[in-house]
Amino acid sequence: MNVSSPTVLVVDDDREVQAYLTERLEREGWRVIVERDGDWALRSFQRRRFDAVILDILVPVVSGYQVAEQLRAMPEGKEVGILMLTGVYRGARHRQEAIARYDLLDYLDKPVEGERVVELLREFFAKRVAEAAEAAPGPVAPPESASEATSPAPPTQAEAPPAQVDERQREEQREVDQLAARVQTPSGRHLRPITIPPGGWPAHVERPFDLSLRGNLRRVSFPVLLSQLYRRGVTGGLFLLRDKIKKIVYLRCGHPAFIKSNVLEECLGRIFVRERMITERQCEESVRRMKVEKRQQGSILIEMGAISPHNLRFGLERQLQVKLFDVFQWLEGEFVFRDDVPLPSDVIELDLSNAQIVLEGIRRHFDKARLREILSPFLDQHPILTPDPALRYQHLPLSTAEQELVVSLDGSRPVRELVNDRRQPPSELAAMALLYGLHCIGVVAMSDRPMDSREARGNNGQDALAERAPTRISRFGDSELAAFLAERQGAPPHAVLGLPAVATSEEVDRAFSSLAFELHPDRFRGRPQATALLARRAFDLVNRAHGELASPSSTRVEPTSLADTAPIEIDSAHRTLLADEHFRAGQRHLEARSFALAEVEFREAVAMRPDVGLYHAYLGWSAFCARERGIQAADEALPILERAVELSPSIDEPHYFLGMVFRSMARFDLAEAELEKALACNPNSQAALDELTAVHRERQR
Repeated sequence: MNVSSPTVLVVDDDREVQAYLTERLEREGWRVIVERDGDWALRSFQRRRFDAVILDILVPVVSGYQVAEQLRAMPEGKEVGILMLTGVYRGARHRQEAIARYDLLDYLDKPVEGERVVELLREFFAKRVAEAAEAAPGPVAPPESASEATSPAPPTQAEAPPAQVDERQREEQREVDQLAARVQTPSGRHLRPITIPPGGWPAHVERPFDLSLRGNLRRVSFPVLLSQLYRRGVTGGLFLLRDKIKKIVYLRCGHPAFIKSNVLEECLGRIFVRERMITERQCEESVRRMKVEKRQQGSILIEMGAISPHNLRFGLERQLQVKLFDVFQWLEGEFVFRDDVPLPSDVIELDLSNAQIVLEGIRRHFDKARLREILSPFLDQHPILTPDPALRYQHLPLSTAEQELVVSLDGSRPVRELVNDRRQPPSELAAMALLYGLHCIGVVAMSDRPMDSREARGNNGQDALAERAPTRISRFGDSELAAFLAERQGAPPHAVLGLPAVATSEEVDRAFSSLAFELHPDRFRGRPQATALLARRAFDLVNRAHGELASPSSTRVEPTSLADTAPIEIDSAHRTLLADEHFRAGQRHLEARSFALAEVEFREAVAMRPDVGLYHAYLGWSAFCARERGIQAADEALPILERAVELSPSIDEPHYFLGMVFRSMARFDLAEAELEKALACNPNSQAALDELTAVHRERQR
C-alpha cells in the first residue's frame, strides 16, 4: 500500500455522490479516481493500483456485486479495502451476508455520510500500515491526512517533458501571454463600495477598501480578493501575474467559472499523469498521435483504453482546479480585474461555488503557521453568523464536525477558545482554516464582546448553514420557479413562505431557512441568465416575506442582491411555463420521428425563451432532420446549433447534434471535436461514444 498517499476508486453513477465523496476524501490527503460503471471500474483497476474501492451496488453495465466478486478473484484485489453503498434497503441479514461474502469494510445505506466513510477508511489504512510495519524491518510512517498534516499541498510542479505537452496548452500559453501583455487599467476605475461586515476585518488585509481594479496579493490575500469580487457579482477576467507565471480567472456573477494559464506543466496530459490516471508512456503516446493524426487527446486516450469517458470529464475538471488552487500559495503577485473581458465558451467550467473554492484553497495551501499569523489580531474576538441570507446561504458543503462548529458560533466564545478546544473534532488546523474561510466569505463576522445566542443570530434565527447531504444544485427548475412566482407573487407574507395565517416564529424561521437555502443564487450558477433572474426574484420575494413576519424586536431584512440585474418581465414566469410545454411537446414529436411537427413546437419554445441553449439545440436538430439531412439542411441547422453551443456550452446536446451534422458533411475532424465535447459534458452519453467511434472508423477509411 502507498502509505504516504492512499488511492481510492469511487464507483458510482450519481454525479452528486461522486463530487461529495471526492471532495471529502481529498480533504484527507488521499488520491481519488472516479468511474461511473462497473465495466470501466474493472478496467481501471487492472491498469493501476488502488488501496480501497467505494462501490455502489447498482452501477450500470456490471453490477457492484459482480465488480466486488471479480476484484476478489484478482491477485491484486484480494487485499484491497471494499466499501459498498446501497440506495435500496435490503435488511440486516442481507447486509451481513454481503459483508462476509465479499470481505467488505462495511455495507452503508445512502444518503452517504462522509464522516463514516472516512472513519472506515482511516481504520483500514492504519491497519494495513501496522501490518506492513510488522512485516518490514524498518519503521513505516502512517498515511498522512489533512486533519493532521500542516498543509495537504499537491506535488510541486516540475518542468513538463516536451513530449507530454499538447499543442492546446501551448496555444493557451501564447494566448494568456498576449492578453496579459495588453492589460491596461484605466485610471480612477473602481468597483463600487461593499458593505463591511459587523466587527470589521482582520488587520492583515488592511480592511476592505473600495477594491481597485489593480493591486498586489501582499496587500489583499487571494481568498479575500475572490470574496470581494463575489459580493459585487462581477463578470469579467481577473489577471494574475507572478514572475513569469500568468493566469486569467474568468468570473461569472462573482463565481470563478474558468481559468487559463501559461504554465505548460498544467496541460491535460500532465494532470492525468499526476493524478495517476495514465502512465508517462501513455501520455507521450497520446501526444505523439495527436500531432500525427490531428485529433483530440481525450478521444485518443479513450480509444487507447487509458481512460473512460467519465475520466475525461474528471481530468478536465481537475485541470481547472489545479490551475486555480495553485494561486492560493502565492504570497505576492499583481492582480488586475477587467469587466470588459469576454468569457470563453468551453464545455467544462468549475463546478464549485466561490465559497467552496475559497475554503478548499485555504485548506490546501494555508499551513498552521500562516493561519496563526492571520488569526492572531482577533483571537479575543467572538465569531457570529451574519444575518444576511445572501451571504449566509452560500453553497458550502461541510463535514459533520465542521457543521457542528459553525452552529456553535453564537458569539459566546472567542476565537482562541474555539481553535484550542480539542475535546471534539475538527482539528486545530481544520478549525483555523474553517474560521478564516468563513470570515473571508462574509458568513462570519467578529464582535469585540460576548453576545447571547439570540442577539448573535439576529433576526433570521436559522440554525442550519451548510449541507450534510451531497446536494449541489437547487431542486427548483425553470418550471418550478415559474410556478412558484406565479402562485406566490402578491400573496400575503405567510403564504409566500407556505405557512398558514397563524404560525410561530420558529415555524416562520424554519420555512424561510428552507426556501432561502434552495433559492439562493449560488444554486443557480451555470443556469441560463433568465433562470438565474427568476431565482433571484423568488429569493428576494421570500426574503421580504420573512422580514415582514419577523418579531418586533428583530431588525427587518431588506432584499439583498449579489449583483445588479436587469428587470424581469411581468409575465416571465408564465412564458417560462409555456416554453417548457412547447419543448416537451417537441420532444414527443421527435421521438415519433414527426420532425416537421417537432420543429414547430421547438420554434415556439425558442420564441418564448430565446436564452435557453437546449431549446435551440433541439430546434436545429429537428430542422435538419425535417429537411432530410442534406447540404441545404446543414446550412440552415448549423447557425442554430452554433447559437445553442454559445448559450449552453456545458450541456451535451448542442455538441452532439452539431457533431452529427458535421459527420453528415464528412467533416470528420469537426465532428470528432464536437462529439468529444459532448462526452466531456455528459460521460454517460453512450450515443456520443458510439458516434465518436463511428467517426474515427470513417475517418480511417
